[in-house]
Amino acid sequence: MEHRQPSRRTFLTQTALIAGAAALGGRRAWAAEGRRAVVLLHLAGGNDGLNTVLPVGSEAYYRRRPTLAINARAGLPLAEGLAWHPLLGGLRDLWEDGQVAVIQGVGYPEPSASHFRSLEIWDSASDSDRHLRTGWLGRGLERLPGAPAPVSLGHNCSLALTGAERAPQQLSTAAARPWLGAAAAPEPRPR
Repeated sequence: MEHRQPSRRTFLTQTALIAGAAALGGRRAWAAEGRRAVVLLHLAGGNDGLNTVLPVGSEAYYRRRPTLAINARAGLPLAEGLAWHPLLGGLRDLWEDGQVAVIQGVGYPEPSASHFRSLEIWDSASDSDRHLRTGWLGRGLERLPGAPAPVSLGHNCSLALTGAERAPQQLSTAAARPWLGAAAAPEPRPR
């Protein structure tokens, strides 16, 4: 049987379905009280921020990315000098409805040249000279009375979800199959 890699759209759709199903199990009482939820979609790699929100008003963008830059006319208008990638109409619609925010120019003092250390700093919300074993979201959820534990989908769990008192619940794609039924993507085969 041939294994096909799911498309990005299929992956995102199935991830949202898994997250929704996981959030419902055991979290109905919390949601029934009218509390809002945060869904953090952490894509580990594969996203080019400059080609997600395009700096179409920047000559430097086109000069420094002669083969990667997306034509300004192809982008979906966002704000003066900015556009969404042409394939992100769904995000643009959510942005227009006030459901998505764009935050640009985010950084931290004394950045690390190590990709892995930079991820730890982001996930822990620590200073670059501190090494924490807990994440910003996990610590934050522990301060909310009755908040459910975070749920991580996939094989790797982000440090951002880890609290001092409790670990996130982790589900593999295989564990989420009962909720998704036929829509579940096949597990990747070991190479």
